[in-house]
Amino acid sequence: MEKGFYIHIGSKTAFLGVEKKVLAQIKALSQEYDVDRIVIEKEESNIIKSILWRLPGGSWGAKYEEALDEIKEKANGNKVNFFYIRAQVMDRKYMHFLSKIRGNYPDAKVVFELPTYPYDRELFQNGTMWPWFFKDRHYRKQLKKYVDRLVTFSEDDYIWGIKTIRIINGIGM
Repeated sequence: MEKGFYIHIGSKTAFLGVEKKVLAQIKALSQEYDVDRIVIEKEESNIIKSILWRLPGGSWGAKYEEALDEIKEKANGNKVNFFYIRAQVMDRKYMHFLSKIRGNYPDAKVVFELPTYPYDRELFQNGTMWPWFFKDRHYRKQLKKYVDRLVTFSEDDYIWGIKTIRIINGIGM
């Protein structure tokens, strides 16, 4: 059976609605593939970290190295066929994480889900998210170096120069 990983940012106590969707997607993928779930835990925050993360060059506090170690451990030297990654706002550390996946598993397909697209307006409407809006706009241009397909609920055939897989409520069209 082909090996894959479902990766998302979050915590073990995720929002119920998102958690239900994640579990349903993993269940569906597990019918055809050997799938392991990787949750990239958030770092503990404080006011200083929160400010530093928002500065140019700063990145969201997430435990990417721990996630990479967990992938390596669970892959256990076996071939990894795919990564299904649920997107988050893109920044320097997130791009580094994706580049490590591509570098460590060059033959694996990387599928990247955009739960909402387009989402710029959502980021820009919230004043505290403005730094992430500008970082995301800058770093998403690099996404095509690391991602084979984008999963979207939109009607777009391509997003940011990457071919899409269009789905409806978690199911392919």
